[in-house]
Amino acid sequence: RFELAPAQGDAPRVIERERRADEGVGKFVGRKEELRKVGECLALANRGRARVLGIASLVGFTPENMEKESENQPLRNLPIFAAAGRLDETIPLAQSQHSAQVLQKLGAALDYREYNTKHKVDASGMRDLQVWWQKQSAI
Repeated sequence: RFELAPAQGDAPRVIERERRADEGVGKFVGRKEELRKVGECLALANRGRARVLGIASLVGFTPENMEKESENQPLRNLPIFAAAGRLDETIPLAQSQHSAQVLQKLGAALDYREYNTKHKVDASGMRDLQVWWQKQSAI
């Protein structure tokens, strides 16, 4: 729901504006770019919990070695919607399922869903995401 300002050197990115719930969801391209975005979202969630209503991960994954942080549960009760494609050849289902387990170990309030799609979210997944965002906005 938040749009981050462009990076300024090594400084953390800051929230530029809050997106409306009805605005389109961005698409990440390339694994390196996805990993960077996921890391930024999780870092932001960990630093400024009051500013983050939730995180939506559409056919994504968690960075390696994240589970080392599970002892402190840095994502405790942070709402996360994670969608995975059962037929995804880019991010295998087993990797998505492992990522879901990691997020739960980190304390996230995870809503994990699988769909009969490849590396995308179908109309059913978008409806589920919309319902999930509405619930987060009402809190």
